[in-house]
Amino acid sequence: MRRTLSAFLVSPLWVPLLAAVYAAVFWKTPDFMEHFSQMELFSVAIAIGAMLGYGIILTFGAIAHRLLWSNRRTSILMYASVFSGIALLSWCALLIGGWAFGEYGIQFGIHVLVDTVLHRPYVPGAACILGALVGSTFWAIARPDRKMRTEQR
Repeated sequence: MRRTLSAFLVSPLWVPLLAAVYAAVFWKTPDFMEHFSQMELFSVAIAIGAMLGYGIILTFGAIAHRLLWSNRRTSILMYASVFSGIALLSWCALLIGGWAFGEYGIQFGIHVLVDTVLHRPYVPGAACILGALVGSTFWAIARPDRKMRTEQR
């Protein structure tokens, strides 16, 4: 139980870490943040990354872990694949949802999603890689395959 709790606490840390790297290398400062210092931009990126990473793993990751473990699907490849899918679906939902509540509406969000997938496939690919990294880290800490072996004896 302690290993699983540690996995839930540590594995999502990849998200704010990579958000900070992204902010440092690629992020163009939005107009409404032009008065922010570089450190404040890093802080915002880290805070958003932490909220997303922990929010997603505590909702969807917990359900996925329980389903995978109860169905005896405890390999690292299975965890990496499922968490990669969760990350991709979360990215799609956040992208569409971000536009849905604005002045442009959900149709524009879907248009942006399709355009991004077709013209910049590395963006959803990065979400998948990040999800696989979180899932693999979760598996390496929790080691659900070991729990399964000890229960079978």
